[in-house]
Amino acid sequence: MRKRILAIFLCLILSLTLAAAVAAEDFIVILPPGSNILPPNQPEQPEQPEPDDENWIVTLQIPITKVVELGGNTAPKQTTFSFYAFPSDPSYGRYESGGSGLWDVQNCTVTVNGAGTFGCVMTIQIDRSDFFALTDNQGIFVVETNDEQSGWTYDETRWFLQPHYEWNDAINEYEWTGGWDCYNKFEAMEGRVDVDPKDAQGGLGFINTYTENAYKTATLNKTDHFAFLKGYPDGGFAPGKNMSRAEVTTMFARLLTEQMEADKTYPASFSDVASTHWAANYIGYMEQFGIVRGYSDGTFRPNAPITRAEFAAICCRFEQLTDGTATFTDVPASHWAAKSIAYAATRGWVTGYADGTFKPNNNITRAEVSAVTCRLLERNADKEYIRAHLKELPRVFADMNEQHWAYWYAMEAANGHDYTKSGNTETWLRTYP
Repeated sequence: MRKRILAIFLCLILSLTLAAAVAAEDFIVILPPGSNILPPNQPEQPEQPEPDDENWIVTLQIPITKVVELGGNTAPKQTTFSFYAFPSDPSYGRYESGGSGLWDVQNCTVTVNGAGTFGCVMTIQIDRSDFFALTDNQGIFVVETNDEQSGWTYDETRWFLQPHYEWNDAINEYEWTGGWDCYNKFEAMEGRVDVDPKDAQGGLGFINTYTENAYKTATLNKTDHFAFLKGYPDGGFAPGKNMSRAEVTTMFARLLTEQMEADKTYPASFSDVASTHWAANYIGYMEQFGIVRGYSDGTFRPNAPITRAEFAAICCRFEQLTDGTATFTDVPASHWAAKSIAYAATRGWVTGYADGTFKPNNNITRAEVSAVTCRLLERNADKEYIRAHLKELPRVFADMNEQHWAYWYAMEAANGHDYTKSGNTETWLRTYP
């Protein structure tokens, strides 16, 4: 009797130890109750009947993380990424629900729109024969596809899961630990690269990439100093007035080196930008570069005022985004434009306020737009020329003078000019409308 009790106690301890090891893994294995083939999730109950050796099912639950990162060519459109599994042995063919091989695969999908982290869980149910094939000498590939929406590309990373074995001195052979080794395998690459699944945030991680030409490159014209922000018929610049998303889009479209083709239509994909909208062609043109983006509901909101955060983000899309060092008290790391604001501030394009804030959700003013855009374009007004030629300039403004903080930016923005440059100093030669 004592030997029997001791044996049961040792089995119970071993089961609990193995269950804990499984729980620590990123990939959860769920077995039929009472199975003595693999460690169960719960301590074995002796009174439970033995499972039918011919019919029991193993369930694998695989967390999958999809990470979409910001970058110079990041696609703005919504798209769906799918993840599916198939065996390592090509002779099996692709696993499909109800087909041969895996008894059932519940593939998972995520829908993304811009940057962020998205997740799902793939469930794989394997019958007895296929499970032993996997644990003995096989493995599982998990692969990503997308809906091939324009502008989105993805890498060919295939995660390969293989049962993890460790040497057991007691039985003098390798034994499956209940865990899985995870490899990153490329079609054009021989062998495997060890990858820690924990580096993928608790499961298999897929980070989308973009082909070099996923979007055309948008280059700002920093050579020709033509006027890009003019005043109003009443002779004012209206420095405190807000600008709409359509107005800012149009301004930047005119500032590109790559100019729109005459008589060509550039349709926009946004649900609220009709072909009859005055800025529809500009919005469609800038959309193809990924410079302007819409909202998760498929709208662009062309007539809505643009915020300081949105304007900073647009500026950063002309360059490969790099984290900046500038910080503001009201821009937490969780803010959708935190990296853009930090980068733009580090480059000196945008500034905050005396109290250490940035006020990212405030609508940007025409004065602020003129200042930020001039800094982005590396343009500086020739103060002496302007003072000497006030009566000859194409544009002067009744509502601004030298005492206004943005006066020189406004004059640079509103008056086209030929120039020479030494360092950051411009010398104007002549002006034109």
